[in-house]
Amino acid sequence: MLCAFYLSASALLNAWSPFLHIAGRLLSKVGLRGISSMDDHFWSALLSWWPFALLMAAWFLFGRAQILSLLWTPTLSEGNTPESSSDAAGGNSDATEDLPWFAAMEYYALILNRTYKIFAMDQMLVGATVRGLVISPPVTTSSMSNQEFWARTQAAKRYERVDLTSAKFLRMHSANFQIRWNDITATEFRAGRKWGMGNVPHSGRLVLHLRSGRKRELILLGRQNGNALKQKLNDRWRPS
Repeated sequence: MLCAFYLSASALLNAWSPFLHIAGRLLSKVGLRGISSMDDHFWSALLSWWPFALLMAAWFLFGRAQILSLLWTPTLSEGNTPESSSDAAGGNSDATEDLPWFAAMEYYALILNRTYKIFAMDQMLVGATVRGLVISPPVTTSSMSNQEFWARTQAAKRYERVDLTSAKFLRMHSANFQIRWNDITATEFRAGRKWGMGNVPHSGRLVLHLRSGRKRELILLGRQNGNALKQKLNDRWRPS
């Protein structure tokens, strides 16, 4: 995506090259002799650096937006939004809150990540996407150690009163998943920190080994008991 942005910006600025040459000649005629010394090599260098500058500016703005969204989340996680207050008053609570769940992050495309609220259903393990890219916060707060911080978002509200085992749930986000218990061959808990997580509090990784040969590595966000969670999942896919 970043490469495509760079190429697009470069093409756009190169299209302006004739206009810049004309502007330089006009300025030289009105007495700005310094401009007249700017040859094609100067304009070529100038144009080659502008896409990089735009790329860095876009990256900075994107990163800043992610930090702000991360810092705004406690308001939602504490249930202080007008929507949550009205739901509580009317007794219209989220049906998914009654289901056992845990918050986890998964890497994809090498350096990107997404956050799930993962439910242990009777027939399957279900992952609902509740956050996009999360970057390491500059500082951590005590609320970040609670998995509710990561899972109670505006995006999570979309799954209220939705059948998590249905095809409709999968269509709601391309990254949502449903894994039937009989498709899991083993679970593995790996304690310790995950490379690249920075200041994001986490409690190790839960690795699912699937019948297809694939693995899914779920990074447990906040403070969670990985071994106990592993055992609960084992009781689902490997009943005694």
